[in-house]
Amino acid sequence: MDNPNSRYKIVTIQQLQKFILDYRENHSGELTLLHVGAGPKPDPKLLDGYKVTRTDLHVQTHNTIKMDVCEPFPFKDESFDVIYSNNVFEHLHYPWITGSECSRVCKSGGLNVHLAPFSWRYHPVPEDYFRYSHVGFVSLFPNSKTLLSGYDLSIRRKDVRGIYENKSDAVPLDDLGGWREHWETLVVLRKI
Repeated sequence: MDNPNSRYKIVTIQQLQKFILDYRENHSGELTLLHVGAGPKPDPKLLDGYKVTRTDLHVQTHNTIKMDVCEPFPFKDESFDVIYSNNVFEHLHYPWITGSECSRVCKSGGLNVHLAPFSWRYHPVPEDYFRYSHVGFVSLFPNSKTLLSGYDLSIRRKDVRGIYENKSDAVPLDDLGGWREHWETLVVLRKI
């Protein structure tokens, strides 16, 4: 699938998930994971086996810490084995602060694992600020070695017309339907 002549590195969500699973299998003791922007849904099964600390701007579950992740995190340096977010960074007004804080609270040798859009429709939840190239996304996390960086295209041509009841994310329709160019940027970095 990867074109060696392309500057675009095509990766899959399964490759990203494998880093989380392998880290858990290769380390003993209690493993800690910070789920940044966890939202109202339960943690994905992928995070089973970790002691998960959930954060979100809006507390929607009993075990979530309410915090603005664009401000300094209330955790000590090197507190977590893995830092994880899924489609959060596009909603952050100061993502460079969040990236720096994720690196600060990640243990040496730990992982920063993040997904964010490169090409996606506008979807304000509550706002929608940024899109990320693979090199731009990596640059947000200082003191890190890149293990995986590229684009997942598994839903590239999905016809999305908007999913929010208030229509805040609705796109103009044409002969092909709605928004049809979905590239998701995936990064996995090891804290050095």
